Parts: sequence; structure tokens; C-alpha cells
Amino acid sequence: MKMEQYYILILVLLNGFGMAWHYLRLSRMSERKINSDYSICQLPATLHWTQFVIPALFISIGFYGGVNLFFLSSGVALFISTMTEWLMAKKYVADAYLISGDTLIQNDYKSRTFNLQALNFIDFSPFTDTLKLQFENKKTISIHRPDFDNDSLRSFIKAAIEKSNDVVVISDDARSKIYAVAWF
Repeated sequence: MKMEQYYILILVLLNGFGMAWHYLRLSRMSERKINSDYSICQLPATLHWTQFVIPALFISIGFYGGVNLFFLSSGVALFISTMTEWLMAKKYVADAYLISGDTLIQNDYKSRTFNLQALNFIDFSPFTDTLKLQFENKKTISIHRPDFDNDSLRSFIKAAIEKSNDVVVISDDARSKIYAVAWF
């Protein structure tokens, strides 16, 4: 077996492992039934032409100047991975973050809980476009802002702040990114 075939085999195995992990994560999240007062669900998965640029580039390189199996298989694997992730995200829909009483629940592969009465700081990270909620015990939770509808996220953050026993400090960046200056 040539070295190129080993690389292709590793690529296929890693791609298969990634898709299996994504399937397990999404199916586990969607199976949970959590009673909540507030919840936010991620925006529906969409396909955009930019998601096909890299697979198309790899496939084109694979055919340029003779057939290069490594680049060709890389492009096909990325294309299949993109389509599979899109189909799974459409099929398995789950609430990502929930508020039940005074508890914020992050619904992921493993669910995590946070005491909202201890919420004391909200910040914004511009590099990752995430809102970071920090609690008294230094636990933090990051919410990737583009994954959610602005109105739903605003209502959710407002509900979380109302449950806190402390004064919640909100950075100016966070305040501007959730478009909710009026009710803070």
C-alpha cells in the first residue's frame, strides 16, 4: 500500500468518526425532554454556496494535471460531510439553552446546569462572536450569537438577568451586540 492510500484511509476514518460524533451529539440532545420556562433553539441549518468552495477547490486540484487521489478524495469527503451535517441538523432539532426556575441548562452532548441566582457578569467576545455569562463561582457559559434569532436571544438573556440575585454587570460590547440597550 502506498503512503497516499494510508493518508486517504486516515482521512476517510476521521471523517466517519466526525460524522458519527455529530450524529450522537445531535440525537442525544434532541431526545432530552426538559421542562423549562424559557428556551432558545438554534436557527435552522442552511446551506450556503461558501460551504462548497473548499470541497470544489480540492476536487479541482485533484483533477488538475492528472488525477491526484488524495485531493480528490479529500474534496469528496468534505462534500459528503457538509451534506450529512446539514441533513442531521435539519432532522434533529433541540433547544440549546433552557431556563427552568433559577437554573440555566446547556443542552449539549452532556447537559450542564448553572445557578442563575449567581449570574454576575455578561461579556462579549468579538473573535468568536459569543456572549459569555459568568457566575460567582467563576463558571462561564458561552452562547454563539449568530446561531440564534436576535429577539429570542434578547428575551432569553433578559429572563436570565431577572433571575439573578446580584447586580449583573453587562459590558458595553455585550449590550450593543444583543441590541437591547433599552431594557438594561
